[in-house]
Amino acid sequence: MTKYYVYAAHRGQAPGANGITTVDPDTGEIAGTVSLGTVAPLALAHNGEGRITVLVDDSVEARTLDTGRFAITGTFDLDGSAQTRAPWTLMRITEDNTRLYLASSRAVLAVEDGRDPVAMESPREDITEIATTADDTSLYARTANTILRFDTTTGALLATSPTWAYRSFAVHPDGSAVYATAGELLLRLDGTTLAPTVEKQRPLRTEAHVAVAPDGRNVYLASVTAGLLDMTQRLDPVTLEQTGTVGHAFAQGRRWAPDGRLASFGQDTLAVMEFTTDGRLTATQLPGEIVDIAFAGPPGRQNTRLEATAGPLLVPVRIDGLTARLTTERGVPISGEKISFASASGRHLATATTGNDGRAQADVEAYVPLDPATGQPDTTTLTGPYTGRTAYAPARTTTDTDPA
Repeated sequence: MTKYYVYAAHRGQAPGANGITTVDPDTGEIAGTVSLGTVAPLALAHNGEGRITVLVDDSVEARTLDTGRFAITGTFDLDGSAQTRAPWTLMRITEDNTRLYLASSRAVLAVEDGRDPVAMESPREDITEIATTADDTSLYARTANTILRFDTTTGALLATSPTWAYRSFAVHPDGSAVYATAGELLLRLDGTTLAPTVEKQRPLRTEAHVAVAPDGRNVYLASVTAGLLDMTQRLDPVTLEQTGTVGHAFAQGRRWAPDGRLASFGQDTLAVMEFTTDGRLTATQLPGEIVDIAFAGPPGRQNTRLEATAGPLLVPVRIDGLTARLTTERGVPISGEKISFASASGRHLATATTGNDGRAQADVEAYVPLDPATGQPDTTTLTGPYTGRTAYAPARTTTDTDPA
């Protein structure tokens, strides 16, 4: 059985405060730290393949942490995938690693390889938290006064909750319910309409945050007094009646491990709770303020399994002279901007930067399989017409693309 370690992103002004630290959940001991130098992390997301994506300051760049090597192995620019230069502050990756969600104060974007990004309808209030259903059909966003439900395929706003001063929320894995705290209320909302189905008045002397177990069988309510740990209650997911008290957790941020542990954090302290009869808890102090956490396999060398299967023979195909020109509506060239070239099928081909004349050019070498019937390269995914896209809104720019 895989043992899952906690990876925590932390930031601060002191030397060594910006980095990713991994913690053994059984002992609370630090297993290792990767420094980010002067770059501060904003969010983490585990992609399920031994890599963790780290969204860093400036909000347009992400880095890849290889958990097996426990080192930063790549950097990629989010401008080429985004339709706006929003300052991204939240990030989630779907369980099957096919889609990345980025959220800013007033925007949510779904990014999927080989497809145009899908922008959710813009809310009127700042977004503070996002979550998706297990099947990735609905995305939920929490603002200060509402909870919103979006269609992840079209970006359409499907439902809006009644107005309350929401402090936290969690989505049932099957999308049947949304749980939220608002002042002294603990709410269960219908997962489709977001209409309240259960309202519990609780003597919440403190700030309270809610979480749902990965199997959906239990809801957990954690309270915090002046930033300190407080008791966590176990609740029935339908009635919200208390069924037990299981231990302690921070309410500032929470993540579930596949083995059922709950990690939470407050300021510079990480807590990991195992939901056994004694609610065993470990706590670890890190070198900076924790901003996000994720569960993944152990750092360093890991046991591996090799499965070999037959694959198609790939051959290189060149496309030379892809060009695009970027100008304002008045025809003034825009320099120093990235243009992403794609084929008619939506396959990404290259990214190039515009020069002083607003023009970008790219020569592409792409690999395609041989057609077994003809013995020739299958170039169906590489044919034109070709397009060039930028991070600007279409109304502000004009682009033209000329294949050689």
